[in-house]
Amino acid sequence: MRRIPTRELARYLFNGQLSRNGCLSTARRLPARSAPAWSSQRAPYTTTQSQPTPIPEAPPPPTPLRKKLKEEKKLLKKESKGKKPKGSNQTVPGWELTVGIEIHAQLNTARKLFSPAATPSPH
Repeated sequence: MRRIPTRELARYLFNGQLSRNGCLSTARRLPARSAPAWSSQRAPYTTTQSQPTPIPEAPPPPTPLRKKLKEEKKLLKKESKGKKPKGSNQTVPGWELTVGIEIHAQLNTARKLFSPAATPSPH
């Protein structure tokens, strides 16, 4: 197995770019014995022009979910501040809020708790 060049590995890890000479291209190659032998020397009339490969801008680093939710909550709170009065959250259209207290007490007195009327007969 051949060694992966550092530059190719860095492109894959940091930019998510795969090499064009991936594992699929090696399967299409001819067997080694029938492949033509390339000489390591270049012809004197050839020139090499390497064009820099455009490196796309890296996407911003991912933000943690909790931090994202916290920021969204802050923005929502800031946007809604001053729009609605606080009392409008507590009303429902068509309904009226009534608050009452109901007390059940048995007192050993001759009169009722909130009335001057006498207590009913004990039988």
